[in-house]
Amino acid sequence: MTERHYHFTIPQSNVYDFVTAVSFTDAKSKAFAEYGPFWNLIEWLDPEDDAERSAEPMDERA
Repeated sequence: MTERHYHFTIPQSNVYDFVTAVSFTDAKSKAFAEYGPFWNLIEWLDPEDDAERSAEPMDERA
């Protein structure tokens, strides 16, 4: 099986992280091991959304 990165964020804690896993279930298990107390705050990010976001031009005023 091929491993991939599963990205997530915890906005209230300014956390943006990822786990490397073979499935989403495996990713959730690995994320829970480290971020269990914040489990209800985790927002999983769709990698397609990340790709679209990185293709957008940066706002030079930011």
